[in-house]
Amino acid sequence: MDSEPDELGDLVARRRAEIGVPDRPTLQDRVREVLERFPEAPGDEPEGEADERDKARRVAAWRVLAAKMGRRYAECRLRNFNVTSDKQREALTRVQDYCRDPRARLDRGIGLLLFGPVGTGKDHLMAAAAREFVGAGASVLWRHGEDLSSGCRDLIDSEKGSESAWDAELCRPDVLALSDPIHCSGQPLSSHQLNALFRVLDRRYRDMRPVWLTINVQDRDQAKTLLSAPIVDRLIGSTVAIPCKWESARLAPEF
Repeated sequence: MDSEPDELGDLVARRRAEIGVPDRPTLQDRVREVLERFPEAPGDEPEGEADERDKARRVAAWRVLAAKMGRRYAECRLRNFNVTSDKQREALTRVQDYCRDPRARLDRGIGLLLFGPVGTGKDHLMAAAAREFVGAGASVLWRHGEDLSSGCRDLIDSEKGSESAWDAELCRPDVLALSDPIHCSGQPLSSHQLNALFRVLDRRYRDMRPVWLTINVQDRDQAKTLLSAPIVDRLIGSTVAIPCKWESARLAPEF
């Protein structure tokens, strides 16, 4: 019985040879043919070319982010942050230290919180940090506070979007950078906005995905009043908090 399959296979082979049918190619033959036709698969390009492709992807990612931030912040770098006081120097040094190893910050889910009066350059520092992280290959999503608020309002209208889609957009990137989510009036966010923001921050907290935030408050108590204790708790629990408490750079001497 054991010899029957071999005998049948030999019979088929002889019959195929008699009528001129070529032998079927084996799997190895097919793999060899593909490798000969396509010696360099997309993921196996030479190292130099791979570096250029990766650099191009990072440049493209930065341009998209810079367009979202706005022209003013697109030119922000750590090296062009204006330092005229010891407090500014300390804040800059701490942001530089945070950006020294982006991958370690991402792996540990460590965020960044810049707080203090208006006009102290908090968004400059956050934009400069974003440049460093994008350059290291991280994905960064930037949202201005008013854009975030309008997005929350759109959720009420089912024709403009859904909570799941909005959550997914904000939870997907490596870093979510929020530029002052508090109303310019200084009033607390609505319950709907607070719930939407907490839902996103809580999900990112559980997934260990960093959140960056600039906020015009003096201390934690004021932040809790405007953003709620649960949101501040999620931020403080996994964040490097850096005070930016000096005079606004936007004030003209003659004003």
